[in-house]
Amino acid sequence: MNIPTFVQGRPLDDSGNWTKQWQMLWDQLLQKMQISLSDEGFVIPSQNQANINTIATGKNPDGSYICMPGTVLFNTEAQDGLGQLQVFMNDHTFHGITNS
Repeated sequence: MNIPTFVQGRPLDDSGNWTKQWQMLWDQLLQKMQISLSDEGFVIPSQNQANINTIATGKNPDGSYICMPGTVLFNTEAQDGLGQLQVFMNDHTFHGITNS
């Protein structure tokens, strides 16, 4: 979940209402939370194998990897279509989380 950046300046105007910038921040933050959280907890993003490969190898303009170690995704195609939670590791690949 990408958290919006907090804005500088007064959060409320002279009438006690949110300023435009702060209202936008709260709107974005609440929308992100509604997408990422449910009554039962966090919703893990689902991706197919092709997207996971792209995410794992993607880089920023400075050469750093887009994906950070510890990122968890649900691979919808793993284990013959049953799906599997996978975590991004320091070797820049996703590894399946298994029950052992």
